[in-house]
Amino acid sequence: MSWNLEKVITTSDDFTLFSAVKDLAFDAYYADRNQVTPVQAVVIDAWCASGIIGGDGLWLGNYSRDDLKTWSESYKKLGMNQSAEVLLTAATILPDEDADETDELSKKLHSLETVYYEEDKTLSQVVARYIRDNPDQAIKKPEK
Repeated sequence: MSWNLEKVITTSDDFTLFSAVKDLAFDAYYADRNQVTPVQAVVIDAWCASGIIGGDGLWLGNYSRDDLKTWSESYKKLGMNQSAEVLLTAATILPDEDADETDELSKKLHSLETVYYEEDKTLSQVVARYIRDNPDQAIKKPEK
């Protein structure tokens, strides 16, 4: 990595810090989640959830029910309890990928998405605070 992560923690804006920690551990996380620290896993989970749901909404596609449950646990660790509950609820009400979307389900998902998107506006700030509160775990290089 071309920059000093310790310096990034103290001097960077929230989004840059969020992105830097994600970049540090992303490949290792997807090779084997056990290679990264618990803090790095939370950061990557939040990044993925926000990006995927922000792009596709809460309809199964690029993620699974298990992903939603994992992301929910990470959001709880961040103290973003509304988003955690939305993700857990979505995991329980979503049908299989090849099922047709009904009007009733669309309304439920839209209602959940509204709550999620509102709290997601603070995600970079919340994650940056979490990183700054746990700097040793945040900047540790993943195990190989």
